[in-house]
Amino acid sequence: MLCRRREPHKGQWNAPGGKVREGETPAQACRREIREETGLDLEDLRPMGSVDCLDLGDPANAWRLYLFLGCHPRVPVAAREEGHFAWLDLGAVLAGGREFVHNIPFILPPLLRGLAIRGVFEYRDNFLERYYISLNTESRGLPI
Repeated sequence: MLCRRREPHKGQWNAPGGKVREGETPAQACRREIREETGLDLEDLRPMGSVDCLDLGDPANAWRLYLFLGCHPRVPVAAREEGHFAWLDLGAVLAGGREFVHNIPFILPPLLRGLAIRGVFEYRDNFLERYYISLNTESRGLPI
């Protein structure tokens, strides 16, 4: 996880990530952002769906988070311009709290089970009003 040095979410732990540049695929952007923010190169990267974030007070302020799952050996990672990277206890990350970006406990559990998701998070005045998460057709789904 990356403890961000600047907004958005300054001072909070978040997964590394960033914007897709023109001409990049979401997977290429993910690999680039991971490399820039942590120095790690990910070989195996699985697409795990996406989440749309909508500002109900400003419909023009909307963005899509493309979700990926990748593995890398647990190695020390030096601090970068974006922030300090650390391998954190999974239980603490899933429990959330003010030191973590608010949506991680909602998004991460299905991904760790290998379930791709499609989500919508609706915000107003910097508050999450509601969210929807469903299993994505890219995933086989949850066995019942």
